[in-house]
Amino acid sequence: MENEKEKETTLEAEANEITTSQIDLESTAKPRSEMESDEVPFTILSPTEKYSIVFIMSCSGIWSALSSSIYFPALPILSQKFDVSASVVNISVVAYFLFQGVTPSFVGALADAYGRKPLAFICLVCYVATCVGLARTNVYWLLAVLRCFQAASIAPINAVSGGVIGDICVRAERGSYVG
Repeated sequence: MENEKEKETTLEAEANEITTSQIDLESTAKPRSEMESDEVPFTILSPTEKYSIVFIMSCSGIWSALSSSIYFPALPILSQKFDVSASVVNISVVAYFLFQGVTPSFVGALADAYGRKPLAFICLVCYVATCVGLARTNVYWLLAVLRCFQAASIAPINAVSGGVIGDICVRAERGSYVG
């Protein structure tokens, strides 16, 4: 019986120590507002820098829409200049849309592997170079090929831009930057 009483006494003492340590932990716990201010920030960018990046990415994304629609009024002129039929000129339109639809899938995987910002920069440089080449071309086959390169270089920008914006802000802020 003495062994049982000693065990009970030991158990009670241990129980008292546990409740005392819990009380100590509760009294030293910080309020939630203090904990949030001590957390590591999601990004080192200021709100102005975030808005600047969003603005630049948005401006670069508009070129994809402009490149596809600005071409249509020039189709009859291109047909005359290159001395080809209208149906042959329309092949460049189909090729452009084909590359515009397929390329973002491949470039999205590359952006995940090598980084979004460098890939966005590469796409924009390729787009500008292709536009210069298009302005200087004087044969139809080169125009059709360069239109494919133009679509392949600018179409992924919208997807990559969305990824960049997702990288620089938390989910709660994302709607104010994208929407």
